Amino acid sequence: MKTIPSPFVEIGKKEVKVVIGMPCQDLMMARTGHSIVRAVMNDPTVIDFLMWQGCEIAGARTWLVKEEIRKGGTHLLFID
Repeated sequence: MKTIPSPFVEIGKKEVKVVIGMPCQDLMMARTGHSIVRAVMNDPTVIDFLMWQGCEIAGARTWLVKEEIRKGGTHLLFID
């Protein structure tokens, strides 16, 4: 499989570190997980994938933001 370079590796000479955050109420479906992995598996800018299970969406998003900062990410991609 040929690796396609990400157009977002260098934005303004700053290293990009993307964390994917997914708040969810229950389980993630297998096809959703597969789609996410296929989309980012060769992207060097993605450093982590976080998921928070719970019924309170605002609290889940807050936790995801705090974790992204703690892990040193520069960008957070929410998948709702």
